[in-house]
Amino acid sequence: GDNNADGLVHAAIEDLGNGTFRVGFEDTAGGGDFDYDDVNLVISANATVEIDTDADGLWDSGDLCPLDDRNDNDGDGLCESSDNCNAYPNADQTDADADGIGDPCDPAMFISEAIPGIAGQMNVWSISGASPLAPLEIYRGKAKGVLPVTSCPGLYLGLSRPQLLATPTADMAGNAILSKWLGGTASGTKETVQVLDRVNCTVSQVQITVIQ
Repeated sequence: GDNNADGLVHAAIEDLGNGTFRVGFEDTAGGGDFDYDDVNLVISANATVEIDTDADGLWDSGDLCPLDDRNDNDGDGLCESSDNCNAYPNADQTDADADGIGDPCDPAMFISEAIPGIAGQMNVWSISGASPLAPLEIYRGKAKGVLPVTSCPGLYLGLSRPQLLATPTADMAGNAILSKWLGGTASGTKETVQVLDRVNCTVSQVQITVIQ
């Protein structure tokens, strides 16, 4: 067409069939030869428009996880958003204790809720699954958080502003206890605790008890 009113046609469209068209542009400087092949643009009506929904640099058509920009970091065929263990491959998603954490990511060491969980009484937490005779550190936090354990690269305490409560030693079966008096003002508060085995670089889950 001619959009600058100079009387010259600067582009032509050719139907190549099958929904495909060639748009040829003519360089008319100095007159041109009007064969409309100086610049060619081929457009297909059947072309596929590629999108990258999760903005991870992969087109959706070739993205295993088009809605999850973390994709499948551990290579087990599951998107991170639906994988119950992101640190280790676990395609079977086994979760023996049904806590929502896949077995490879589930700490072997476990700390129970406070028993009886009542203010104005002595309360006891039971620890199991520790290494035999391991020196343990039991921490209390204000809430859940992420705090690196300096002597154990890649290991984190899941507590905010942790305070050391006790340092028991596990018995030969890997068990230990924490006994703590909770005053009457503790009613309605949360006791948030976690166990660290600094020697073997393992931690328990974060346990939260609502005190009655």
